[in-house]
Amino acid sequence: MKVLAAASTTMLASLLWRRSENYEKVLETLDEQIRRAEARLSNLRAAGRAAATRWLLYASAAYAVYLALYFTVWSPVEDPLQLWAWKTAAVVLGPA
Repeated sequence: MKVLAAASTTMLASLLWRRSENYEKVLETLDEQIRRAEARLSNLRAAGRAAATRWLLYASAAYAVYLALYFTVWSPVEDPLQLWAWKTAAVVLGPA
């Protein structure tokens, strides 16, 4: 939103300093600049959502591998209770 506000302020300043008699053309130019800025912001938002989704997917897969290793390799039945508690805490607090 700040980018759009800065762009519109710049556009307004250029409108006031031109002193052009063809205001329709100036307004058309401003409209095009606003559309480009909005399209650019929309693309940035979409890229951000895609990156967050990919991160969540990869982190979930890595955590699933960690859980599989934990329950098959790292937690033998003969572990003492204190060691088992530390390992379980890592599993429970891992995603937090």
